[in-house]
Amino acid sequence: DIPALEMPAPYSVLDEFRITNENDPNVNNCRIINKCGHKRDAYHMGLNKKGQMAIVKLLLAKESDTYYKSIEDWFDDDFLNSTF
Repeated sequence: DIPALEMPAPYSVLDEFRITNENDPNVNNCRIINKCGHKRDAYHMGLNKKGQMAIVKLLLAKESDTYYKSIEDWFDDDFLNSTF
């Protein structure tokens, strides 16, 4: 166990998270909002295999490989128009 930062021993960080969630639960019923706070239907992310691989490629890239590249250099229009 990782000792808690703001609670005395024997509490752990996991205990802190559990207690916080019990005292102040939060629920995320919406992933994307659009047009001044209207809920956007985004149940499916709409990514095809090519888009999924583009994310993996970016995550595995060296930082220096990202220099001077725009988001459009990494992702195609299908990806950019998805709800991801």
